[in-house]
Amino acid sequence: MSSHGFGPRVAASLVTGILAVVAWGGGLSGQVPSGVDGYRHDVVDPASVLVATTLAVPSGTADDPPRGEGLTFTVAEAHRIALLRIPGVLEVDVDVDRSTLAWTVLSTPAAADAVLRDITSVDVMLAGLPAAIEEARRRFVFTATTPTTEVEAEAAGLFGGFGSPWSRPLRGTPETVATIDAGAARERWTGLLREQVALVRVGPADAGLVPAPSAATADTVGPPAAPTPSATDPSAGGTAPLAWTSPDRRRIIRDVTNVWIVAGFPIPSDLDRTTRDHLLHRVEEILNPVPGDPGTIGAGADVVRTPAGDLLVIRLTTLPFAAARWEDRIRALPSSITPPFDPEFFRWERRRFRAHLLLEDAHAGPRSLRIARDLLETGSVRALQQEAWELAPDDLAHAAERLGPPRILVFGPDVDEDTPPS
Repeated sequence: MSSHGFGPRVAASLVTGILAVVAWGGGLSGQVPSGVDGYRHDVVDPASVLVATTLAVPSGTADDPPRGEGLTFTVAEAHRIALLRIPGVLEVDVDVDRSTLAWTVLSTPAAADAVLRDITSVDVMLAGLPAAIEEARRRFVFTATTPTTEVEAEAAGLFGGFGSPWSRPLRGTPETVATIDAGAARERWTGLLREQVALVRVGPADAGLVPAPSAATADTVGPPAAPTPSATDPSAGGTAPLAWTSPDRRRIIRDVTNVWIVAGFPIPSDLDRTTRDHLLHRVEEILNPVPGDPGTIGAGADVVRTPAGDLLVIRLTTLPFAAARWEDRIRALPSSITPPFDPEFFRWERRRFRAHLLLEDAHAGPRSLRIARDLLETGSVRALQQEAWELAPDDLAHAAERLGPPRILVFGPDVDEDTPPS
């Protein structure tokens, strides 16, 4: 089963609009599937033209059956393909990782009811299964000539333990995918919907959304009079367990043209999500400076959930001459993250980060996915404006200080300057 844990089911505020968090089988019984447990949440957003519907599940490819690697990924792709066939559906994004799975459907308001009905339908998913299996076969032919599959496998083993279910191939292998049939897909689908899932919709008032008026709240529009103490401050007392407490480095030498660096820093489990987002935002800025860093091909960071705990994972592709420099910079990230801000400068920095959060949340698709992930992780929905205003000048530095020691994979050609750090 998934490594996710759940907090109490509670109502919460949102940036704008009217919201509801209710148990399925309650006031929306005419609009929700029967026999499914989880969070049901509608947001009416007057600024939206389209409807975004997200189904998020706290289970992923690590829960594939033995010798069935790739089943969850194939089922997710089958459902994406089938949902795209609904008239009025414009886009379907699927997010699959080892611990979670989510579909986000962008549709016209007229198609919203059909999407709500079909997003939990096993028959709809099965209709897309043949095309998904064929797509997987073509993908294997292509990726057999690229190093990315090996990079992914080595990084997963370094972070989750070689041979563990969590580190198995996310997309499976040609042999395991060849065994997938309707029976296996139906059984996996049934297992997914036994989880405590989240079903979230964001859209205009005429889309048939059903919020709870009693839950309506207005988000804070300015800095609070008395900010709450930061949970990231070590002086608050207590420590949170980390995925690991000792660093590691794995060097894979291959005769390829680029170098891939994948690094994982353990994140304390009690680090609040908005501070974590701020940390992630700052790391992304370091990885992608303006102007760009010479030799860098691509770089990014995200938060990954493992059975042992959450990780801040950095992925970077670079030309060989810049690899050693980038590894040093990544290793030094916790100490190089901006120290406590000058209060005057921090007001500008906080406003800029808040704008980044709210700009992304202004789009219905990312917003519905963010809300679903909030619900699965904490059982409540963040009020982004309020939490962004409550960030204190030293929160970012305290969060960076609490990161655990990194495990780093360096994959690529052998070059003279490539020597392990002392």
